[in-house]
Amino acid sequence: MELENFGSMENDLYPKASLEEAFPGSLMASYYGTNVVFSNGDVWKRHRFITNPAFKSMPMQLFDEITVKLLKVVEKVDNEPTHRARKKAANMNNLFNGLIEKKRKSMETDELNEEMRHNLAIFMLAGHETTATVLTTVLYVLATHKDIQSKVREELLCVLGDNLIPTTEQQRELKYMNMVLHENLRLYPPVHQLPRRENSEIINFRNHTFLSKISIIVNIYGIHHSPKYWKNPEEFIPERFENEHDEK
Repeated sequence: MELENFGSMENDLYPKASLEEAFPGSLMASYYGTNVVFSNGDVWKRHRFITNPAFKSMPMQLFDEITVKLLKVVEKVDNEPTHRARKKAANMNNLFNGLIEKKRKSMETDELNEEMRHNLAIFMLAGHETTATVLTTVLYVLATHKDIQSKVREELLCVLGDNLIPTTEQQRELKYMNMVLHENLRLYPPVHQLPRRENSEIINFRNHTFLSKISIIVNIYGIHHSPKYWKNPEEFIPERFENEHDEK
């Protein structure tokens, strides 16, 4: 197949590799299974249908309760032998399964426990680990760039006054803080690459030929740090995003 631009690629042509294919027999593959992130075609549509309510009305209290329990397990798993980690992961799975079964009975739905459990696990990773990483890195850059920290503090006090919990309208007014957040995401992306895909047939792209079943990974970190797209890419410069549509 001839392609002028990789942007025209379709999911059927570039299916995502499952975790079991990428990490066969691993704890990661067992824990996260097949979920809305690592699935394709009709399977992805089924998972997306199951997880759609989470994007519309997130049960925050339930998420908070599970997160606290998950963090306690994670703290105990660190630096332990694999067999012990698997056992504790299994205990966490049992917790998830119990919550799912309780929810299923209240909803009277017929979704599979395993699918819901896998999606719940990936939501924990995507929704909390990424947020924690961003908070950590933004605090680091503010601590190491005192002049930028002062500008952010001045803007917060000016816009918010004594009430430091912003409304949606006030959040839009925090232009410099948003520039700092965007630059932090560029310099320290919480997700450094997209899920691995494999082309299902031979692809001719410009002057290159890709045989079928070649692993294709979009390296977000590499793009964000490329001098081809960013001037002084290793420097923290929030002003890059002063006019987001301008050339960086």
